[in-house]
Amino acid sequence: MKSTKARITDIIVQALNTDNPVFLLSGAILFVWGLWLWRQRQRLVRHGQFTTGTVIGHDNGPIVRFYTQDQKPVSGQSAASPSSSYHRDGDTIGVYYNSEKPREFVLATTEHKATPLLFMVLGIVFILGGFFSKID
Repeated sequence: MKSTKARITDIIVQALNTDNPVFLLSGAILFVWGLWLWRQRQRLVRHGQFTTGTVIGHDNGPIVRFYTQDQKPVSGQSAASPSSSYHRDGDTIGVYYNSEKPREFVLATTEHKATPLLFMVLGIVFILGGFFSKID
C-alpha cells in the first residue's frame, strides 16, 4: 500500500504527463483568477467602506458612480463585471471600496458575489478534464 506522499507524487506526475496540458493550464489560470477576485472582494467587504452608487452606463458590465466619505466622486467598473443586462441606468447599487484607493471597489450584488466562484469552479472542471481526458 502506497503512502499518502507517494499517491500525491503519482498524481503530480500524471498531471505533468497528461495529453491535454492546455486544459490544465487553462483551468489553473481560471482558478487562480477566480481566487484573486474572491480574495479582493473579501478584503474590501471586511475592511473597505460601504456606500451606494448609481449605474451611469454600461461597457461589458455596469459603470457605477459613487461618492467617498469626503464626497469625492468616483466612476468606474468593477474588476469582474458580468453581463450588463442585470442593472439599468439610474439603478442604485451597493459598493464596497478601498478608502485609500477608491478606484478599487466591488459591487454588492448577487451576480458579483458569484462571479469569482464561477471562475474557480470552471477552473476545477478544466483541471479535472485535463487529468481524465485522453486524446487517442
